Amino acid sequence: MSPRVAKTPQIKKAESLANDRRNSYGENSKSSRKNIRRRKRFVNQSNRHAEKVQERLAITSGTPEEAAEAMQSRRRKRWRKCRDAPLGARLLWQKEARRARAGRKTGQSWTE
Repeated sequence: MSPRVAKTPQIKKAESLANDRRNSYGENSKSSRKNIRRRKRFVNQSNRHAEKVQERLAITSGTPEEAAEAMQSRRRKRWRKCRDAPLGARLLWQKEARRARAGRKTGQSWTE
């Protein structure tokens, strides 16, 4: 076995900024618990409703072939979760936004 190499604080910090995540969707992070379920439920409900409507139209339109074709022609709605942003990217974005906002009222620029 190879000996374990100790990580420097700088390496630990870099790994932490790459691995830790922050909510970047723009809503309260706690509300995601409810909203993820709500979005999935809404998409499935609208797909079921659209299939029912297509089925009714297909039945009234005529032949079974046309009915099957009408059912296949509609693209289903879908919703997928997206990951939160890495903390390092989030901090960089905040820094750039702060730099862009600086000095708007006074006409001065912000420097580090």
